[in-house]
Amino acid sequence: MYILSVFSGFMIYSISSSTIMKKINNLFILLCLAFTCSNSLMAQTATPPSSGDGSSGNPYQIATLDNLYWLSQTTSVWDADIYFIQTANINASATSTWDSGAGFTLIGNGDDSFYGFYDGNEHNISGIYINRPSTEYVGLFGYAEDEEIKKFI
Repeated sequence: MYILSVFSGFMIYSISSSTIMKKINNLFILLCLAFTCSNSLMAQTATPPSSGDGSSGNPYQIATLDNLYWLSQTTSVWDADIYFIQTANINASATSTWDSGAGFTLIGNGDDSFYGFYDGNEHNISGIYINRPSTEYVGLFGYAEDEEIKKFI
């Protein structure tokens, strides 16, 4: 067992090596927790819209960035005759940290095109970040066929 003695002013502090190791271990645990918490705060969450069933009379209501991310991740709703309406302005600036810096995942890609109907309802999506230099047809909607995308401001 080693003893570390430190002279500070008029006092001498003695710390055993086991105490030092405990403090280092506690610091390591705190750093791991801080890293885990910060990653969970930056993580995107695919949240289905709380309203709508995708029909023309009751479209899926896209109100949040989590709803928009759900749309980008759920290829099964990219089919024809599925309707979406945006119900609020969406701040997408958090997308700059998504997907290892590549940003927002496109709605529609080379394997699965978007065939649905998206009505922006005169709302906007601001601050969206997409950095995919090796991908063709880059935008909020990547590959889209026989679709209707309208009323963004």
